[in-house]
Amino acid sequence: MSETTENRPFNWKSMTKFLLQSGDVELERELYKGLQKDPILYPVGNRPTHDEATQISVRNSFKLCELRKLFSDRITFTALFKLTSHVSVGAGMQDGISSALFVGALNSVGTDRHLKYVELEKRGEIIGAYCLTEIGHGSDTRSMRTEAVYDKESRGFVLNTPNFEAAKCWSGNVGRIATHAVVYAQLIIPDDGNYGLQPFVVQIRDTRTLLPRPGVTIAHLGEKVGLNGVDNGVIIFNNFRIPKENLLNRLGDINDEGNYVLEVADTRKQYAIALSVLFGARISVVILTVANLTHALVIAVRCLFNQNRTGHPRIRTLMPHLAIAYVGTIFSPLVLQLRTQLANVLEKDDDSSTKMLSEMHAIATAAKSIFSWQSRDGVKECVEACSSLAYYRGTTSNVIKPIY
Repeated sequence: MSETTENRPFNWKSMTKFLLQSGDVELERELYKGLQKDPILYPVGNRPTHDEATQISVRNSFKLCELRKLFSDRITFTALFKLTSHVSVGAGMQDGISSALFVGALNSVGTDRHLKYVELEKRGEIIGAYCLTEIGHGSDTRSMRTEAVYDKESRGFVLNTPNFEAAKCWSGNVGRIATHAVVYAQLIIPDDGNYGLQPFVVQIRDTRTLLPRPGVTIAHLGEKVGLNGVDNGVIIFNNFRIPKENLLNRLGDINDEGNYVLEVADTRKQYAIALSVLFGARISVVILTVANLTHALVIAVRCLFNQNRTGHPRIRTLMPHLAIAYVGTIFSPLVLQLRTQLANVLEKDDDSSTKMLSEMHAIATAAKSIFSWQSRDGVKECVEACSSLAYYRGTTSNVIKPIY
């Protein structure tokens, strides 16, 4: 196969260098080979049970946390997330929920008083989660019912889940390992009013024992069709008290008199900042799905090539999915880079950048769905292209298929 590719007019080495965001082909190749050889990240054996899958994923996520610290100044987040997703999807997602979604929320809608949590997460002393979705309301922010009532006497908030429909659910890392979470709740000041859905940073477990704190009830969601390494859970709050400073206060804060004060008056800018929290998470899904589609395509194309079926019609059915893989690989880092540039301009109260950031969130939301659907269909085609070999564990196609 190598002899054939060397004689092609297409310069695959130049394309490889273009697609790899670090620009260092050998560095990424060295890192990927190292990941594959690691006995913790790449175990050999039978398919684990649900509990074993979670334990392995948790162990792997700590390993990836170490790698993130080691390579963070040498390789982009996109490239590292893509590489780790090839080796351990569950661990990559668990680490991403904490390092990208949880920390991203603190950086986007928090202020300097919340930077201590960012540093603790970077050192691996806490594990983060992001709790928006509720059982009865999904991600419909207008309908969410978790409450954070301000107590002027104690200068703090009391978190409550009024009914089971308001329980936070499907939150990654919550089932067993998260110590802290960004929790969205309706901010209520008695005799004043409801100031809408606001984010709070909440310690939900003891950092040493990982037992839920008094007033916090946590349940694991149990086995799923796929991605059982990802630790999803449910949270219910019962008169759980947190300090006033735990409110992520970039958009608004409680003053010394106990009144809510807007820090950002422009409603469009409020919306853009609030949406920016989820932007990185949606693009991370694009990176993950495209990485798995790429992995499946490599297996399918090599399978057909080694069977001397290069002229087979099945090859043509894989070409559109190969194009999607290229588009996704190029799209993700570019849109993340543009988003960072716009976020910096947003600090200067630029109206055009505020509008553009909102539009980019709409693009990211659509991209998450489109690339997920396309990758799902592409993996299905790859499985069919491998014919009976798709059921051989060595192809890993039977591992990729349930991910979606």
